[in-house]
Amino acid sequence: MNSVSTKGKSINFLAVILILQFIVFVTVFFDIPVARQVLGFCCFTFLPGFLILKLKLNELDRVETVLFSVGLALRFETALINVSSNVLMALILEGRTSVI
Repeated sequence: MNSVSTKGKSINFLAVILILQFIVFVTVFFDIPVARQVLGFCCFTFLPGFLILKLKLNELDRVETVLFSVGLALRFETALINVSSNVLMALILEGRTSVI
């Protein structure tokens, strides 16, 4: 019985995330002014960290979940920007022989 309820929660969680992503896509695509900024901010500030937390920890209360989600999301996005910047610089400077 426990695995059935866990599977049902996982499906519902995935459905909520996909619906949220679709709503953010629609607001950005159709350029809905206030909704685009609010949903985009919430999506980039909260969602990545929340997904990382759900992979590892389930026994946190609401305040801890929100705080850890925001912190993890910002750290994840900072690391992603850093890695993509380094890869881009390596690709741009690949053909040059100068020392930086």
